Amino acid sequence: MIQVSDRVATLPGYPLARIPSLKRRLLDAGVDVIDLGAGDADTPPPRETIDALIGALDQTAMHKYAFQQGLPAFREAAARWMLRRFETVFDPATELLPLIGSKEGLAHLVFAVCNPGDVVILPE
Repeated sequence: MIQVSDRVATLPGYPLARIPSLKRRLLDAGVDVIDLGAGDADTPPPRETIDALIGALDQTAMHKYAFQQGLPAFREAAARWMLRRFETVFDPATELLPLIGSKEGLAHLVFAVCNPGDVVILPE
């Protein structure tokens, strides 16, 4: 069995991981729960989306490592969307970085802006 470090062993559980068990207890108690949780889609994606993903599997470019900073065309499209949606201008080359998820971005943000020994204040 792999032993984790003392540092990892003392970490508290991820708070949002408790939500499914809480939801289950409420449902079992007869409470009508409306789940607004992210990533918990209750409908399948549109057929066009599924077909596009299947088609992408045949493209050899999809079998390689992605650009570390995202495709320039994607960053430019994201900048246009931010302008349209929030009337906020971003330079796609220097101010936008696609991530695999928000948790990944937040976790790595600390490494980007803090040095060992820096004091960081976090809410409980």
